[in-house]
Amino acid sequence: VEGLLEAARLEWYRPRLALSSHELESVLSERIERWRMTRGDSISIVRKGEPLRVQAHVEVDAWSRVLDVLVENAAKFSPSGSPIHVETQVLRDPAGELKWKLEVKDQGFGFDPDEAPRLFERFYRGRQGSPIRIAGTGLGLYFARRLCRQMGISITASSAGFGKGSVFTLEGSGVAWPA
Repeated sequence: VEGLLEAARLEWYRPRLALSSHELESVLSERIERWRMTRGDSISIVRKGEPLRVQAHVEVDAWSRVLDVLVENAAKFSPSGSPIHVETQVLRDPAGELKWKLEVKDQGFGFDPDEAPRLFERFYRGRQGSPIRIAGTGLGLYFARRLCRQMGISITASSAGFGKGSVFTLEGSGVAWPA
């Protein structure tokens, strides 16, 4: 019921986030520790790539929620205990602007690649490649996309097909975090 009420609130009231500059890595590191602590052996997080020592305009609770949705989905749509890879990269575009990328990759049940854009629609539940029916409302990725848009972060999904895992990618811009 809470999810339904929140979806309605997002549609009707379009609340604005209070964005401020934060280092992305500090929030990501805290979330990884929290996932390991709360999920124990049921989740295996593999952290790869360079630290996101990037200062970006985000709302910390919203950024945390987006990360939670992606990791929780990876865990939910993967065999228990299979690794979830959180990979990060910091780049400069041709104009010299600092860009960052975060990917949550799983080796789970995957999805039909044609469904990728629809996964972020409210209440949409893709056809599942899982051998069992997995419960859910189809709201988590919808919330994640709405929050990402407000923070100027792009979010995409990809899969090579059923049984081939999924990749959810976040991309944004920022400035180098002071040393």
